[in-house]
Amino acid sequence: MILSLGINQCAQGLREAVEFSDPADFTVFSLAKKPELIWKRHLSSPPKDMMIVKNKRLLINTYRGEIFIVQLENGKKVKNTWRPFRRPVEILLKDWLHHRLFLTAVNENHLLVYNLKTQQIEIKYKIKDIGGAILLNNDTVYVRQYEMEIVKIDLKKGDLIHRRSLPAQITQGLYQFKNKIWLYTADGFIKFYDRNLSPTGKIKLPLSINPVFTISGDLCFAADGTGQFCIFNLSEKQIRFEKKYDVPIYSEPLVLEKSVTIGFSDGTVRNLDKITGAEFWHYKGTGLINKPLYSVGSIIIVPYSRGHIVALRSETGEKLWELTFEKGIKQAVLSPNGLIVCDNARNLHYYQVNQ
Repeated sequence: MILSLGINQCAQGLREAVEFSDPADFTVFSLAKKPELIWKRHLSSPPKDMMIVKNKRLLINTYRGEIFIVQLENGKKVKNTWRPFRRPVEILLKDWLHHRLFLTAVNENHLLVYNLKTQQIEIKYKIKDIGGAILLNNDTVYVRQYEMEIVKIDLKKGDLIHRRSLPAQITQGLYQFKNKIWLYTADGFIKFYDRNLSPTGKIKLPLSINPVFTISGDLCFAADGTGQFCIFNLSEKQIRFEKKYDVPIYSEPLVLEKSVTIGFSDGTVRNLDKITGAEFWHYKGTGLINKPLYSVGSIIIVPYSRGHIVALRSETGEKLWELTFEKGIKQAVLSPNGLIVCDNARNLHYYQVNQ
């Protein structure tokens, strides 16, 4: 059963109104030169999520279930710490258009919709066994429930519109392509549905149970922990390229204008033609890559979990600089003019490019 509870005023929440800041809107800057450390501060709990918000702020969600904001200029916390649930928080979805966070927590059986601009909990839904897969389409939200079901909910009314049971566990998704919804299931298929959750087709895709995906236009780039990599066309429902590497892939492929860059668990970085899969170059690094790669102009930023970050030229794979961290790397994200890194000792570092 699903219940809807509208909340007009928020007794809890962040005490500062903020808005999302899209990395695509960052002022153009270059990471061709090594950035310099501006400040460092210790966190009481390691970050589960870090995201840049406007007005030179960083929003942090910790493994203790604490959400708070720090200033980029000096690393100081802004006002209060908010605990939406009694347990660690999972940010299911960032609604960039309306500046909302869709939140849940293990065994809480609630979906919270929090507006960063108005500082209000807009809606609180009671829904059992909510999964990590969620998709927003206008005023409708699709949520995975009980691992093998999708429910469609009207956000305004809080009504359950439709429910679809699947024959296999949903391991990745939900994703949207044009007017279709698709997901990946444990039986090795990408399955397509219309907005009323009626099946419209499927693709057999031989990946392990927890693959990683990056979507760019009509193309989806997929990889998994067995070293399988493939490029498939979502419109044609056909695989364009596939190759089995000897090394696991845990990081989402980074798609550039003409190429796709893959980080492997042995530290190797490969840059391939995004249409044919032909290799342009590779860089042999050391250490585990299991975090997202980033691009800033013609520079690729590669975080290695065991303690260093390298910058490579996207055209050639040439190494430009390296940052090292004795305690390893927990999280790394781009800022409007540099990098924010948290190491495994819960030390938050802010690196900035000198203009």
